[in-house]
Amino acid sequence: MSLDNLDAPLRITWDLCPAGQAVLSDAELHRIAKRLLDAGIFYLLLDERPLLHPGLPAVLSQLSSEGCQVSLVLGDDPDELLRLDTLERRYPLLVDAAYWLAKPAGIQGLESFIQNLTADGQKPSLLWVPVAGQLHNLYPLFELCERLSIPRFKLPNHKITANSGSTETAKLLRPNDLAKLAQLMRQQPLKSTDTALEIHDLFLWELIFPQGGGERSEYGGCQAGNSLGHIAVNGAVWPCSSWPQTMGNLLQTDLLSVWDSAIRRQVRVEVVSEPADCAGCSDYPICFGGCRGLARSCRPDDARRDLLCTGPR
Repeated sequence: MSLDNLDAPLRITWDLCPAGQAVLSDAELHRIAKRLLDAGIFYLLLDERPLLHPGLPAVLSQLSSEGCQVSLVLGDDPDELLRLDTLERRYPLLVDAAYWLAKPAGIQGLESFIQNLTADGQKPSLLWVPVAGQLHNLYPLFELCERLSIPRFKLPNHKITANSGSTETAKLLRPNDLAKLAQLMRQQPLKSTDTALEIHDLFLWELIFPQGGGERSEYGGCQAGNSLGHIAVNGAVWPCSSWPQTMGNLLQTDLLSVWDSAIRRQVRVEVVSEPADCAGCSDYPICFGGCRGLARSCRPDDARRDLLCTGPR
């Protein structure tokens, strides 16, 4: 895999209002938004209850006025819906299923929530970060997508920056989770859906689409610190939300300078270096080691291949 370094990322995720954490002021949001626009960011996903930040409407107006395409992640707080009613219906919504799967009502509550959004003129998509022991939830979530004609279902990799506990409490997927899902699928194949499926991890994607299909949000190797980046709630810039390493802070410097920094270049050198435990693997030219951020942060053996990979093929 060649470096092929970009001068600025194409897509950014930004944690705006995580529960229990101090948030930036309206002026600080404005400063970061301006630096994103100055860098020519095309796509921005606002996560961690962005609708609860009082400065959101002004930031959305600022970003969209210069052509940045902004999507919003929606949780389960009633105040989020109240704030949503005050916005134009121009911003794509992704409902985070994790909030609802943790409730007693589960899928039924999620279905009612999406139906209410649809009745209000919204066209929400679905987002769910797969976690250990819960891949069986793909069955009811796929069925929900089909019943409600949900246009898009996004399954990103796990976020490390959003978890204050250890990687064990973060419930990261492991190979045995894929093995259990594979066994379930042999007994009861997942039903196809017209919903556009976007699956980040190669190993989960190839299990669900053994003949190819769907969409992988990353291809040609890990794009952390290249075509994508992440902004933490304090303005720090990370290679991606699965790679907890500060490369700079947009409250102090512009994004183009961060992308031209030595620490960002070192991130890309690490990404394109073949992990020792990938040596001899026939699939390395396909996955290039998979998610390098999660492997870097969470493998206790200091290995660097994707957490869902059992070893060279």
